[in-house]
Amino acid sequence: MKCLIICPSESPEWSRDYFYDLCPYMIRIANKPLLEFLLDLVTLLDLKDIVIIQRKLDGFLADYFRTGARWNVNISYESNGDTTDIAAIIRREAAKNQGDLLFINGIFFPDYDHAVPYELPTEPGYYRTADASGRGFYLIRRGTGTPESEEPPVWREFHAPRPEIRALDNIRDIYRLNMDMVEGMAERYLMPGYSNEKGVSLGQNVELMKSAAIIPPVIMGNNIQLRGHVRIGPNAVVGDNTLIDTGSTIANAVIFGNTYIGSDLEINAKIIFHRQLIEPDSGQALDIVDDFLVSEIPHHRGGEIFVRVLQWPIAALLLLGQLPFFLLLRPLIDAPSGYIIYRPKKSAPATRMLPFYLPRQGQHLFKLFWKLSLDKFALLWLVLRGKLYLVGNLPLPDSTWSNELLEDLRTYHPAAFSFSEMRGHCLGEQQIDEIYYSRHRSLWFDAVIMIRSLVLRLISPVKPIYRNFGD
Repeated sequence: MKCLIICPSESPEWSRDYFYDLCPYMIRIANKPLLEFLLDLVTLLDLKDIVIIQRKLDGFLADYFRTGARWNVNISYESNGDTTDIAAIIRREAAKNQGDLLFINGIFFPDYDHAVPYELPTEPGYYRTADASGRGFYLIRRGTGTPESEEPPVWREFHAPRPEIRALDNIRDIYRLNMDMVEGMAERYLMPGYSNEKGVSLGQNVELMKSAAIIPPVIMGNNIQLRGHVRIGPNAVVGDNTLIDTGSTIANAVIFGNTYIGSDLEINAKIIFHRQLIEPDSGQALDIVDDFLVSEIPHHRGGEIFVRVLQWPIAALLLLGQLPFFLLLRPLIDAPSGYIIYRPKKSAPATRMLPFYLPRQGQHLFKLFWKLSLDKFALLWLVLRGKLYLVGNLPLPDSTWSNELLEDLRTYHPAAFSFSEMRGHCLGEQQIDEIYYSRHRSLWFDAVIMIRSLVLRLISPVKPIYRNFGD
Protein backbone atom coordinates (compact mmCIF):
# COMPACT_ATOMS: atom_id res chain seq x y z
CA MET A 1 0.00 0.00 0.00
CA LYS A 2 1.17 3.50 -0.83
CA CYS A 3 0.60 6.46 1.48
CA LEU A 4 0.22 9.91 -0.10
CA ILE A 5 0.58 12.89 2.24
CA ILE A 6 -0.95 16.01 0.69
CA CYS A 7 1.16 18.70 2.25
CA PRO A 8 0.22 22.26 1.28
CA SER A 9 3.15 24.52 0.41
CA GLU A 10 1.04 27.61 0.97
CA SER A 11 0.53 28.36 4.62
CA PRO A 12 -2.92 29.30 5.94
CA GLU A 13 -3.25 32.90 6.97
CA TRP A 14 -2.64 32.29 10.68
CA SER A 15 0.56 30.36 9.91
CA ARG A 16 1.86 33.09 7.57
CA ASP A 17 1.22 35.70 10.25
CA TYR A 18 3.47 34.01 12.82
CA PHE A 19 5.60 31.31 11.15
CA TYR A 20 6.31 33.34 8.03
CA ASP A 21 9.38 31.39 6.91
CA LEU A 22 8.09 27.87 7.58
CA CYS A 23 6.05 25.36 5.62
CA PRO A 24 3.17 24.64 8.07
CA TYR A 25 4.10 20.95 8.27
CA MET A 26 7.53 22.00 9.61
CA ILE A 27 6.09 23.85 12.62
CA ARG A 28 7.48 22.07 15.67
CA ILE A 29 5.24 20.58 18.30
CA ALA A 30 7.24 19.82 21.45
CA ASN A 31 10.44 20.15 19.34
CA LYS A 32 9.28 17.75 16.65
CA PRO A 33 8.03 18.78 13.16
CA LEU A 34 4.31 18.27 12.65
CA LEU A 35 4.90 16.09 9.58
CA GLU A 36 7.09 13.75 11.61
CA PHE A 37 4.13 12.82 13.84
CA LEU A 38 2.23 11.75 10.72
CA LEU A 39 5.27 9.84 9.51
CA ASP A 40 5.46 7.97 12.83
CA LEU A 41 1.79 7.00 12.48
CA VAL A 42 2.33 5.75 8.93
CA THR A 43 5.22 3.54 10.09
CA LEU A 44 3.00 2.30 12.95
CA LEU A 45 0.56 1.15 10.25
CA ASP A 46 3.50 -0.71 8.65
CA LEU A 47 3.48 1.33 5.44
CA LYS A 48 6.84 1.81 3.74
CA ASP A 49 6.12 3.65 0.48
CA ILE A 50 5.32 7.33 1.11
CA VAL A 51 4.77 10.16 -1.35
CA ILE A 52 4.74 13.78 -0.15
CA ILE A 53 2.64 15.89 -2.53
CA GLN A 54 3.12 19.66 -2.70
CA ARG A 55 2.36 22.26 -5.35
CA LYS A 56 5.90 23.55 -4.94
CA LEU A 57 8.48 21.46 -3.14
CA ASP A 58 9.66 23.03 0.12
CA GLY A 59 13.45 22.65 0.22
CA PHE A 60 13.68 22.79 4.02
CA LEU A 61 11.11 20.00 4.36
CA ALA A 62 12.79 17.83 1.73
CA ASP A 63 16.22 18.39 3.29
CA TYR A 64 14.92 17.30 6.71
CA PHE A 65 13.09 14.13 5.62
CA ARG A 66 15.18 13.29 2.55
CA THR A 67 14.54 9.69 1.40
CA GLY A 68 13.05 8.54 4.71
CA ALA A 69 15.90 6.15 5.58
CA ARG A 70 15.94 7.45 9.16
CA TRP A 71 12.39 6.11 9.61
CA ASN A 72 13.02 2.96 7.58
CA VAL A 73 10.62 4.08 4.84
CA ASN A 74 10.95 5.23 1.23
CA ILE A 75 9.90 8.87 0.70
CA SER A 76 9.45 10.45 -2.71
CA TYR A 77 8.12 13.87 -3.67
CA GLU A 78 5.54 14.93 -6.27
CA SER A 79 3.76 18.08 -7.39
CA ASN A 80 -0.02 18.35 -7.33
CA GLY A 81 0.00 21.15 -9.89
CA ASP A 82 -2.56 23.81 -9.06
CA THR A 83 -5.10 21.36 -7.65
CA THR A 84 -5.97 21.66 -3.97
CA ASP A 85 -9.30 19.80 -4.07
CA ILE A 86 -8.94 16.49 -2.21
CA ALA A 87 -11.57 14.72 -4.34
CA ALA A 88 -9.74 15.67 -7.56
CA ILE A 89 -6.39 14.56 -6.14
CA ILE A 90 -7.85 11.22 -5.02
CA ARG A 91 -9.36 10.61 -8.48
CA ARG A 92 -6.08 11.47 -10.21
CA GLU A 93 -3.90 9.34 -7.96
CA ALA A 94 -6.35 6.41 -8.02
CA ALA A 95 -6.13 6.43 -11.81
CA LYS A 96 -2.31 6.49 -11.71
CA ASN A 97 -1.82 3.78 -9.04
CA GLN A 98 -3.23 0.27 -9.18
CA GLY A 99 -2.78 -0.76 -5.55
CA ASP A 100 -4.41 0.30 -2.28
CA LEU A 101 -3.93 3.95 -1.33
CA LEU A 102 -3.99 5.85 1.94
CA PHE A 103 -4.32 9.65 1.66
CA ILE A 104 -3.52 12.10 4.47
CA ASN A 105 -4.86 15.56 3.71
CA GLY A 106 -4.56 18.97 5.34
CA ILE A 107 -2.92 20.62 8.31
CA PHE A 108 -3.92 18.88 11.53
CA PHE A 109 -2.40 16.99 14.42
CA PRO A 110 -2.92 13.19 14.50
CA ASP A 111 -4.34 12.18 17.88
CA TYR A 112 -3.17 8.62 18.53
CA ASP A 113 -1.16 6.46 20.92
CA HIS A 114 1.89 4.60 19.61
CA ALA A 115 1.22 1.81 22.14
CA VAL A 116 -2.21 1.05 20.61
CA PRO A 117 -2.31 -1.38 17.65
CA TYR A 118 -4.14 0.37 14.79
CA GLU A 119 -5.37 -1.65 11.83
CA LEU A 120 -6.73 -0.33 8.55
CA PRO A 121 -9.98 -1.77 7.13
CA THR A 122 -9.33 -4.81 4.93
CA GLU A 123 -12.57 -5.05 2.91
CA PRO A 124 -12.63 -3.38 -0.53
CA GLY A 125 -14.22 0.06 -0.47
CA TYR A 126 -13.75 3.73 0.41
CA TYR A 127 -13.00 4.66 4.02
CA ARG A 128 -12.24 7.93 5.76
CA THR A 129 -11.97 9.71 9.06
CA ALA A 130 -12.01 13.44 8.45
CA ASP A 131 -13.43 16.69 9.81
CA ALA A 132 -15.92 18.98 8.10
CA SER A 133 -13.16 20.84 6.24
CA GLY A 134 -11.82 17.65 4.65
CA ARG A 135 -8.70 17.25 6.79
CA GLY A 136 -8.00 13.67 7.69
CA PHE A 137 -7.40 10.16 6.41
CA TYR A 138 -8.84 8.61 3.23
CA LEU A 139 -8.36 4.95 2.28
CA ILE A 140 -9.05 3.20 -1.03
CA ARG A 141 -9.10 -0.59 -0.67
CA ARG A 142 -9.12 -2.42 -3.96
CA GLY A 143 -9.99 -6.04 -4.56
CA THR A 144 -12.87 -8.13 -5.86
CA GLY A 145 -15.63 -5.62 -6.42
CA THR A 146 -13.31 -2.63 -6.73
CA PRO A 147 -14.55 0.64 -5.26
CA GLU A 148 -14.16 2.37 -8.65
CA SER A 149 -17.57 0.95 -9.51
CA GLU A 150 -19.10 3.34 -6.97
CA GLU A 151 -19.99 6.68 -8.56
CA PRO A 152 -19.94 8.88 -6.60
CA PRO A 153 -17.89 6.99 -3.99
CA VAL A 154 -19.63 5.99 -0.80
CA TRP A 155 -17.32 6.77 2.11
CA ARG A 156 -17.47 4.69 5.25
CA GLU A 157 -15.92 5.57 8.58
CA PHE A 158 -12.74 3.91 9.88
CA HIS A 159 -13.47 1.43 12.63
CA ALA A 160 -12.21 1.99 16.17
CA PRO A 161 -9.56 2.22 17.43
CA ARG A 162 -8.55 4.87 14.92
CA PRO A 163 -6.44 8.05 14.88
CA GLU A 164 -8.47 11.18 15.47
CA ILE A 165 -8.17 14.64 13.92
CA ARG A 166 -7.07 17.53 16.13
CA ALA A 167 -7.64 20.84 14.38
CA LEU A 168 -4.88 23.45 14.05
CA ASP A 169 -6.73 26.60 13.04
CA ASN A 170 -4.93 29.36 14.92
CA ILE A 171 -1.95 30.17 17.11
CA ARG A 172 -3.94 29.27 20.22
CA ASP A 173 -4.25 25.69 18.94
CA ILE A 174 -0.46 25.49 18.53
CA TYR A 175 0.09 26.79 22.05
CA ARG A 176 -2.53 24.54 23.65
CA LEU A 177 -1.16 21.48 21.85
CA ASN A 178 2.36 22.19 23.11
CA MET A 179 1.05 22.62 26.65
CA ASP A 180 -0.86 19.33 26.42
CA MET A 181 2.29 17.61 25.21
CA VAL A 182 4.44 18.90 28.07
CA GLU A 183 1.71 18.05 30.59
CA GLY A 184 1.83 14.36 29.68
CA MET A 185 0.37 13.84 26.22
CA ALA A 186 3.90 13.41 24.80
CA GLU A 187 4.07 9.99 26.49
CA ARG A 188 1.72 8.68 23.79
CA TYR A 189 4.19 9.50 21.02
CA LEU A 190 7.75 8.71 20.01
CA MET A 191 9.59 11.82 21.12
CA PRO A 192 13.21 13.01 20.88
CA GLY A 193 15.27 13.42 24.03
CA TYR A 194 15.67 11.35 27.17
CA SER A 195 14.30 11.49 30.68
CA ASN A 196 15.81 10.50 34.02
CA GLU A 197 13.22 12.43 36.02
CA LYS A 198 9.45 12.29 35.69
CA GLY A 199 8.13 15.20 33.68
CA VAL A 200 11.55 16.26 32.36
CA SER A 201 12.62 15.52 28.77
CA LEU A 202 16.08 16.73 27.72
CA GLY A 203 17.87 16.71 24.39
CA GLN A 204 21.60 16.47 23.78
CA ASN A 205 24.13 19.06 24.97
CA VAL A 206 21.95 20.76 27.56
CA GLU A 207 24.20 22.89 29.76
CA LEU A 208 22.97 24.53 32.93
CA MET A 209 24.83 26.30 35.69
CA LYS A 210 24.44 25.04 39.23
CA SER A 211 22.17 27.89 40.20
CA ALA A 212 19.77 27.21 37.29
CA ALA A 213 16.59 25.28 38.10
CA ILE A 214 14.30 23.04 36.04
CA ILE A 215 10.76 22.67 37.44
CA PRO A 216 8.77 19.81 35.82
CA PRO A 217 7.09 19.37 33.51
CA VAL A 218 9.41 20.64 30.78
CA ILE A 219 10.53 19.55 27.32
CA MET A 220 13.92 20.82 26.16
CA GLY A 221 15.67 20.30 22.84
CA ASN A 222 19.31 19.98 21.82
CA ASN A 223 22.15 22.45 22.37
CA ILE A 224 20.61 24.57 25.12
CA GLN A 225 22.49 26.76 27.58
CA LEU A 226 20.95 27.98 30.83
CA ARG A 227 22.92 30.67 32.62
CA GLY A 228 22.96 31.37 36.36
CA HIS A 229 19.68 31.60 38.31
CA VAL A 230 17.57 30.72 35.26
CA ARG A 231 14.26 29.03 36.13
CA ILE A 232 12.61 26.81 33.50
CA GLY A 233 9.09 25.50 34.13
CA PRO A 234 6.60 24.42 34.98
CA ASN A 235 5.00 23.78 31.57
CA ALA A 236 7.78 25.00 29.32
CA VAL A 237 8.87 23.83 25.86
CA VAL A 238 12.33 25.10 24.83
CA GLY A 239 13.57 24.50 21.27
CA ASP A 240 16.97 23.55 19.90
CA ASN A 241 19.92 25.96 19.91
CA THR A 242 18.59 28.27 22.60
CA LEU A 243 20.50 30.36 25.12
CA ILE A 244 18.68 31.72 28.17
CA ASP A 245 20.63 34.38 30.00
CA THR A 246 21.07 35.03 33.71
CA GLY A 247 18.06 35.32 35.98
CA SER A 248 15.28 34.75 33.44
CA THR A 249 12.14 32.71 34.17
CA ILE A 250 10.25 30.68 31.56
CA ALA A 251 6.89 29.13 32.52
CA ASN A 252 3.76 28.05 30.61
CA ALA A 253 5.63 29.09 27.48
CA VAL A 254 6.84 27.79 24.13
CA ILE A 255 10.28 28.98 23.02
CA PHE A 256 11.01 27.93 19.45
CA GLY A 257 14.58 27.08 18.46
CA ASN A 258 17.49 29.36 17.59
CA THR A 259 16.52 31.95 20.17
CA TYR A 260 18.44 34.09 22.62
CA ILE A 261 16.53 35.12 25.78
CA GLY A 262 18.06 38.06 27.59
CA SER A 263 18.75 38.50 31.30
CA ASP A 264 16.19 38.93 34.09
CA LEU A 265 13.09 38.38 31.95
CA GLU A 266 9.86 36.71 33.01
CA ILE A 267 8.13 34.96 30.13
CA ASN A 268 4.80 33.43 31.12
CA ALA A 269 1.96 32.10 28.90
CA LYS A 270 3.71 33.27 25.72
CA ILE A 271 5.18 31.93 22.50
CA ILE A 272 8.52 33.18 21.21
CA PHE A 273 9.37 32.59 17.55
CA HIS A 274 12.43 34.36 16.16
CA ARG A 275 11.93 37.99 17.25
CA GLN A 276 8.21 37.71 17.98
CA LEU A 277 6.61 37.64 21.43
CA ILE A 278 3.16 36.12 20.85
CA GLU A 279 0.17 36.17 23.19
CA PRO A 280 -1.66 32.96 22.17
CA ASP A 281 -5.16 33.77 23.45
CA SER A 282 -5.49 37.14 21.74
CA GLY A 283 -3.15 36.33 18.85
CA GLN A 284 -1.29 39.61 19.31
CA ALA A 285 2.39 39.50 18.31
CA LEU A 286 5.05 41.99 19.32
CA ASP A 287 8.19 42.30 17.20
CA ILE A 288 11.07 42.73 19.65
CA VAL A 289 13.48 45.42 18.54
CA ASP A 290 15.18 46.03 21.90
CA ASP A 291 18.17 43.89 22.75
CA PHE A 292 16.78 42.76 26.12
CA LEU A 293 15.23 39.78 24.37
CA VAL A 294 16.78 39.24 20.94
CA SER A 295 19.68 41.57 20.38
CA GLU A 296 20.79 42.68 16.95
CA ILE A 297 23.43 45.34 16.47
CA PRO A 298 22.69 47.52 13.42
CA HIS A 299 25.54 47.48 10.91
CA HIS A 300 25.85 50.56 8.75
CA ARG A 301 28.31 50.64 5.90
CA GLY A 302 30.35 53.43 7.48
CA GLY A 303 30.76 51.40 10.66
CA GLU A 304 31.84 48.34 8.67
CA ILE A 305 34.53 50.31 6.85
CA PHE A 306 35.81 51.67 10.17
CA VAL A 307 36.03 48.15 11.62
CA ARG A 308 37.88 46.83 8.57
CA VAL A 309 40.36 49.72 8.57
CA LEU A 310 40.99 49.24 12.30
CA GLN A 311 41.58 45.51 11.87
CA TRP A 312 44.27 45.90 9.22
CA PRO A 313 46.99 47.45 11.45
CA ILE A 314 46.20 44.95 14.22
CA ALA A 315 46.57 42.07 11.77
CA ALA A 316 49.83 43.57 10.49
CA LEU A 317 51.23 43.83 14.04
CA LEU A 318 50.30 40.21 14.74
CA LEU A 319 51.97 39.10 11.52
CA LEU A 320 55.18 40.94 12.38
CA GLY A 321 55.23 39.42 15.84
CA GLN A 322 54.59 35.91 14.51
CA LEU A 323 56.98 36.07 11.54
CA PRO A 324 60.23 34.91 13.25
CA PHE A 325 58.47 32.08 15.10
CA PHE A 326 56.63 31.01 11.94
CA LEU A 327 59.87 30.91 9.92
CA LEU A 328 61.51 28.84 12.67
CA LEU A 329 58.69 26.35 13.37
CA ARG A 330 56.85 26.02 10.06
CA PRO A 331 59.57 23.87 8.37
CA LEU A 332 59.33 21.46 11.32
CA ILE A 333 55.55 21.09 11.11
CA ASP A 334 53.76 18.92 8.56
CA ALA A 335 51.85 20.60 5.78
CA PRO A 336 48.34 21.80 6.62
CA SER A 337 46.04 18.92 7.56
CA GLY A 338 43.50 20.11 5.03
CA TYR A 339 41.59 23.01 3.62
CA ILE A 340 38.12 24.23 4.46
CA ILE A 341 36.22 25.65 1.49
CA TYR A 342 34.10 28.38 3.01
CA ARG A 343 31.41 30.85 2.00
CA PRO A 344 32.83 34.40 1.68
CA LYS A 345 29.35 35.95 1.95
CA LYS A 346 26.00 34.86 3.34
CA SER A 347 24.42 34.54 -0.11
CA ALA A 348 27.51 33.22 -1.91
CA PRO A 349 28.53 29.60 -2.50
CA ALA A 350 31.60 28.14 -0.82
CA THR A 351 34.53 29.06 -3.10
CA ARG A 352 37.45 30.20 -0.91
CA MET A 353 39.96 27.98 0.84
CA LEU A 354 41.46 28.21 4.30
CA PRO A 355 44.24 25.93 5.59
CA PHE A 356 43.85 24.25 8.96
CA TYR A 357 46.22 22.21 11.09
CA LEU A 358 45.51 19.19 13.28
CA PRO A 359 48.04 17.74 15.75
CA ARG A 360 49.67 14.50 14.70
CA GLN A 361 51.14 11.82 16.90
CA GLY A 362 54.73 12.53 17.89
CA GLN A 363 54.66 16.18 16.79
CA HIS A 364 55.44 17.89 20.10
CA LEU A 365 56.40 21.12 18.35
CA PHE A 366 52.82 21.46 17.13
CA LYS A 367 51.75 22.35 20.67
CA LEU A 368 54.01 25.41 20.60
CA PHE A 369 52.96 26.18 17.01
CA TRP A 370 49.30 26.24 18.06
CA LYS A 371 49.77 28.10 21.35
CA LEU A 372 51.51 30.93 19.49
CA SER A 373 48.55 31.03 17.06
CA LEU A 374 50.89 30.37 14.14
CA ASP A 375 48.12 28.36 12.43
CA LYS A 376 46.48 31.78 11.96
CA PHE A 377 49.44 33.17 9.99
CA ALA A 378 47.94 32.52 6.55
CA LEU A 379 44.55 33.79 7.74
CA LEU A 380 46.08 37.09 8.89
CA TRP A 381 47.40 37.62 5.38
CA LEU A 382 43.84 37.21 4.12
CA VAL A 383 42.73 39.85 6.63
CA LEU A 384 45.27 42.29 5.16
CA ARG A 385 44.00 41.50 1.66
CA GLY A 386 40.40 42.17 2.74
CA LYS A 387 39.33 38.54 2.21
CA LEU A 388 38.60 37.87 5.91
CA TYR A 389 37.67 39.82 9.00
CA LEU A 390 40.07 39.69 11.91
CA VAL A 391 37.22 38.90 14.36
CA GLY A 392 33.80 37.72 13.27
CA ASN A 393 32.00 34.51 12.40
CA LEU A 394 33.43 31.05 12.02
CA PRO A 395 33.98 30.52 8.24
CA LEU A 396 31.14 28.23 7.15
CA PRO A 397 31.21 25.60 4.38
CA ASP A 398 28.29 24.39 2.27
CA SER A 399 26.62 21.87 4.57
CA THR A 400 23.18 21.19 5.98
CA TRP A 401 23.88 22.56 9.45
CA SER A 402 25.70 25.67 8.23
CA ASN A 403 22.98 26.48 5.68
CA GLU A 404 20.36 26.29 8.44
CA LEU A 405 22.56 28.42 10.69
CA LEU A 406 23.00 31.12 8.05
CA GLU A 407 19.22 31.59 7.92
CA ASP A 408 19.33 32.63 11.59
CA LEU A 409 22.32 34.98 11.32
CA ARG A 410 21.53 38.63 10.75
CA THR A 411 25.01 39.17 9.37
CA TYR A 412 27.87 36.86 8.40
CA HIS A 413 31.51 37.99 8.54
CA PRO A 414 33.95 35.07 8.16
CA ALA A 415 37.02 35.77 10.25
CA ALA A 416 40.37 34.54 11.52
CA PHE A 417 39.13 34.59 15.15
CA SER A 418 35.58 33.81 16.27
CA PHE A 419 33.50 33.64 19.44
CA SER A 420 32.73 29.92 18.98
CA GLU A 421 36.43 29.10 18.51
CA MET A 422 37.29 31.10 21.64
CA ARG A 423 34.78 29.01 23.60
CA GLY A 424 36.11 25.75 22.14
CA HIS A 425 32.69 24.25 21.64
CA CYS A 426 31.63 21.30 19.49
CA LEU A 427 29.38 21.48 16.44
CA GLY A 428 25.93 21.92 18.02
CA GLU A 429 27.15 24.45 20.56
CA GLN A 430 28.90 26.41 17.80
CA GLN A 431 25.46 27.16 16.35
CA ILE A 432 24.35 28.79 19.62
CA ASP A 433 27.62 30.71 19.84
CA GLU A 434 27.32 32.06 16.29
CA ILE A 435 23.73 33.21 16.86
CA TYR A 436 24.74 34.82 20.16
CA TYR A 437 27.67 36.61 18.52
CA SER A 438 25.58 37.92 15.62
CA ARG A 439 23.16 39.51 18.10
CA HIS A 440 25.82 41.07 20.33
CA ARG A 441 28.51 42.05 17.86
CA SER A 442 30.30 45.27 18.69
CA LEU A 443 33.81 46.70 18.52
CA TRP A 444 34.27 46.11 22.25
CA PHE A 445 33.01 42.51 22.02
CA ASP A 446 35.41 41.86 19.11
CA ALA A 447 38.30 43.19 21.20
CA VAL A 448 37.39 40.89 24.08
CA ILE A 449 37.21 37.89 21.73
CA MET A 450 40.57 38.74 20.19
CA ILE A 451 42.42 39.13 23.49
CA ARG A 452 40.81 36.13 25.17
CA SER A 453 41.45 33.91 22.13
CA LEU A 454 45.17 34.66 22.20
CA VAL A 455 45.44 34.26 25.99
CA LEU A 456 43.36 31.07 26.19
CA ARG A 457 45.51 29.46 23.52
CA LEU A 458 48.58 30.05 25.67
CA ILE A 459 47.09 28.40 28.78
CA SER A 460 44.70 25.78 27.35
CA PRO A 461 45.15 22.30 25.85
CA VAL A 462 45.43 22.08 22.08
CA LYS A 463 41.93 22.01 20.57
CA PRO A 464 41.82 23.02 16.89
CA ILE A 465 38.36 24.24 15.96
CA TYR A 466 38.07 22.20 12.76
CA ARG A 467 38.52 18.89 14.55
CA ASN A 468 34.73 18.80 14.99
CA PHE A 469 33.77 20.97 12.06
CA GLY A 470 31.27 18.74 10.26
CA ASP A 471 30.84 18.00 6.60
